[in-house]
Amino acid sequence: MLYPNGSTERPTVTSGFGPREASGGASSYHRGADVIGFSVIRAVAAGTVRCSGSAPRGWADGGDQVWIQHDGFFSKSLHQARSLVSDGQWVNEGDPIGIMGQSGSAQGVHLHLEITPGELHFANSGQVDPLAFIAARLSGGSPASLGGQQRRTRAVANGRAEASSQSALVGDPLQDATVGDFVGFAHGESVEGNDVWFKGTSGRWFWSGAFDGGANTANLPDLTPAAPLGAQQRRTTAELNGRADAAVNAELKQTLPAGTVGDFDGWKYGDAVGTENRWVRGAHSGDWFSLAYLEPRNVDNLADLNPAAPTPSAGNQRAVGAGGANGRTGPGRGYAVAQSLPAGTVGTFNGWTHGETVEGIDVWFRGALAGNWFWAGGFTSQATDGLEPIATPTAPPPTTTPTGDNPLGLPTHAPFYPDAVIGLDAPLGNSPRGTKGKPPVPAPVIIDQFHLHRTGSSGDDGAWFSTDNDRSSCPHLHILGDGRTREFIRPSMKPALTGPDWNWRGYGVEIQGDSAGTPEQFERVADVMAWLASYEGKTLDGVLVMYHLRQRENTTLTHREMFPGTECPGDWWQSQIDALLVRARRILVERYTPAESEPDGGDVVEVPRSKLQEIFEWLKGVLGRRS
Repeated sequence: MLYPNGSTERPTVTSGFGPREASGGASSYHRGADVIGFSVIRAVAAGTVRCSGSAPRGWADGGDQVWIQHDGFFSKSLHQARSLVSDGQWVNEGDPIGIMGQSGSAQGVHLHLEITPGELHFANSGQVDPLAFIAARLSGGSPASLGGQQRRTRAVANGRAEASSQSALVGDPLQDATVGDFVGFAHGESVEGNDVWFKGTSGRWFWSGAFDGGANTANLPDLTPAAPLGAQQRRTTAELNGRADAAVNAELKQTLPAGTVGDFDGWKYGDAVGTENRWVRGAHSGDWFSLAYLEPRNVDNLADLNPAAPTPSAGNQRAVGAGGANGRTGPGRGYAVAQSLPAGTVGTFNGWTHGETVEGIDVWFRGALAGNWFWAGGFTSQATDGLEPIATPTAPPPTTTPTGDNPLGLPTHAPFYPDAVIGLDAPLGNSPRGTKGKPPVPAPVIIDQFHLHRTGSSGDDGAWFSTDNDRSSCPHLHILGDGRTREFIRPSMKPALTGPDWNWRGYGVEIQGDSAGTPEQFERVADVMAWLASYEGKTLDGVLVMYHLRQRENTTLTHREMFPGTECPGDWWQSQIDALLVRARRILVERYTPAESEPDGGDVVEVPRSKLQEIFEWLKGVLGRRS
């Protein structure tokens, strides 16, 4: 392992890790170390580049940056002038990865280096002192030979029954330079200012001061017994933001470190964070915190602060049910969708008629404003009281001339996905698979997941998706082998692909094929993911989108991940999800993120001649090796 200057000599430090005096907008807790004295930034260890250049969403203050997944930890190099590597690239220890700069929110040219044990994640938590981490790896002879949960003694280490020097000695001590295996650490008696104790696989406790790296807890779980919580207390499982309201874009009021115990007095529904859309209110501050990062993850003993559900105030009003309601140009699913009402909306109607029977209900309400027709089953009440009866329209649903992309002549709409060749209003079946499904809690239907499916057939299943088929199956997008894409239903209509437990929250695509995908299909899927992620925090066809590309867990899912044992989407597509995410992140920046206006001069910056010469010599060496 090396320092980021490419040597075993620590570079000059201008701001170390840990608490510091806040100034110039900087955080009062420094999660990395700022170093200077060199210009070419080098990889501290071998690994795979997971982010280069443009910052992931939420990390813009770091400017141009490189994130690398190493063996057992990942590193971040922030505020670069520019990156010298690409996403997915393998780098060796000491390879150049960037040029030091001051991009983003930075005061002066420097490198901000962060190191976090474990696998790459996008939560701003878990960082350790990067310089101490590197120093620990460089000490003790051959630290690279140690596993993530191993430590080497630098003196005789006694094993004890508890994390205290007053506890009974157990077994023989570990001699100097012995490598031990450990299952975790705990905070115990403080000895010489160090209260970290390692727990061995034998169950014995050893003071960390007797080991190389001292209190380095990387890759070791915290086994410190948690203090019991009160009935209205919760403990943070990661760094957690407190906001002015139960919304991810509400004003940031405070940040609680991981492991903080807070007092809460109430809860309500708000923006979904992953699968969790409950937020709790701080008893002292009144700030709101997502329950997604609190334990226990329940609202027991907290006051229900949800506003009362809207109720109709007049006889000609109806409240939309949990699944939402679509307004059509006629009383049947063969008519085009003209508008969508989210769950809980109270609509005003001026008439009703008998129309297409859906799930045993043939009553349709006519909107008083636009005159669109809504199936009564989408409302909390199907009563026709207070509404004028209207004769069933005799005109059949509008038809469209069948074409290759519309083989059954379905009604069409302007596609929402920009590269779709056509937008169709395909019927959804009446089986459970064909319904929108119901969220696990009363909340508006959202899109916070991307669902990937494969047809399993080599032909064109477009005609089958155009019908109320025997499986009630229909995707948002159908992607053919050459990348040609049809939009079969609007984003506000939930895909009939996986079942009601998943349909209510996902955006689904179906890939035509029975084996590995084509390059055109791979690129199309990545582009769709990027396009959908560009709507995060916004509405798409009237539906709130909270899908993002920052992590895969519970956001980008294949059919077999939702229903284990299912073959779909096949081994090849299953193996491509991580690569799709990497590609989608790049597309999001290049195609769907608006370019920021530049000052006069564009990208022109002044660089000292000595720095240019250094870059030139490095490039010459690289080209020489490749030749």
